[in-house]
Amino acid sequence: MRYANRKAKKIALVILNPLARGGTGKSLWNKVLPNVQEHLDPQIIVRPCVEKVDEEIKDALAKGIRMFVAAGGDGTVHQVINSILEAKKNYPLADIFFGAVGLGSSNDFHKPYSDSLFDVPLRIDSRYCSLRDVGFAEMVDLNGKLVKRFFLISGSLGFVAWANDYFNSNRFFLSVLKKSSTNLAILYSAFRTLRSFKNQKILVSLHGRTFESNLTNLSVSKTPYVGGCFRYDSEIAPDNGILSANIAENLSWIGIIKLMKDLSRGKFLGKPHRHHFLVKEIAITAKTLIPVELDGEIFFASAAKFRIHSEKIRVCNPVLNNR
Repeated sequence: MRYANRKAKKIALVILNPLARGGTGKSLWNKVLPNVQEHLDPQIIVRPCVEKVDEEIKDALAKGIRMFVAAGGDGTVHQVINSILEAKKNYPLADIFFGAVGLGSSNDFHKPYSDSLFDVPLRIDSRYCSLRDVGFAEMVDLNGKLVKRFFLISGSLGFVAWANDYFNSNRFFLSVLKKSSTNLAILYSAFRTLRSFKNQKILVSLHGRTFESNLTNLSVSKTPYVGGCFRYDSEIAPDNGILSANIAENLSWIGIIKLMKDLSRGKFLGKPHRHHFLVKEIAITAKTLIPVELDGEIFFASAAKFRIHSEKIRVCNPVLNNR
């Protein structure tokens, strides 16, 4: 569903992560700032790492600001949407405009995009926007506490989550790779993870049944894109209230390599040990703590449940013809 907003410019609270894309976020932001200012009146908050901005968003809402922009990677998108949901209280979520400036390494939130400025996609056109589902995850952490998080892109367990955990580390060689090539950094993280990865015994509950899985990977998403050049061939609408769940199980290390090769070509379906479901809710239980990835951010949990939040958010369209 599309909405038109006739105001040429909106005041927008921009949460800027200057350390995105291997520390180049600030320089990329300075390059695209003039273009951003053509479309918005940005009020900028700098956050060197992904931190909560609940109070800043709460204050902005009280001042009448209804547009918020995550300037960083997918982790920044994740934190800003969570802060919005925490801070908004009684404000309808559909009255809020959400934009993003893709300063990150993968920028899965923006995909597919064909137009960018200095390889930075700009999803800040508030004149036209679309309602989008918000994913909701409940996880049981090390202390048995229930942790609640929202996500806009995807969640995963298994191989992808472990690889993301490695990708998010501050290892020197990996940081150098991130600055030169995101895809190489992702592939390097994947192959380093492959050396020690083992399938994980979990219980999966969906469609009213529970089964045991020797899990290689589970992706729960609102988009087919899962990082770098990897994507699924299962289409999912952004606003249909449904999650796309893709499960790979019982794969050897050779099978994982074949899976990575297929995903780099946008192919997943129709192969042994691979399953696709459209679900309103999916839950997993593990015997030990395992990483749960949400929009590129890692949480460790022994159980997790994924569903769609009751409210949709208004997401800005990309700015086209930036060059």
